[in-house]
Amino acid sequence: MALSFVFMAFGALVILLSNDPEMPEMTASFPRKLGVLLILLSILLLVFSLVGKKNQKNGNGEKKAKGDKPMRLPVLYCMILMLIYCLIIEIIGYIASTIFLVAGTIYVLGNRNLVVIFSVALGITFFIFVMFSKLFAIALPTGSLWG
Repeated sequence: MALSFVFMAFGALVILLSNDPEMPEMTASFPRKLGVLLILLSILLLVFSLVGKKNQKNGNGEKKAKGDKPMRLPVLYCMILMLIYCLIIEIIGYIASTIFLVAGTIYVLGNRNLVVIFSVALGITFFIFVMFSKLFAIALPTGSLWG
């Protein structure tokens, strides 16, 4: 529940920062839209968490499924992977860092099949690379390690 308030505050901060008078209107519109979307989704998260707590208090007799695990640790690990990704993308470049991020995320979320992990990581990385470099004509970081 507290996480939804953090997301709401972050969305409000994004909206406030995008209201800079020196920022062109076209540039500021996208962060504003994302901030509003983040606030709306965090309100939805708050509602669902409150409804979930209400159902637990009613004692509706549902047993926890055997395979249910708390997702806090995998989410924390994914956040750490994203932080590492942000730190290494300028050093080793988009391709290597994105393969690391996608493969690590798939592994953390429970898939241990190496063929699936690396085929999905390579496929997603290649797809995004082609989209940005060919379709949008945006250069992705090559990394200072490679020149």
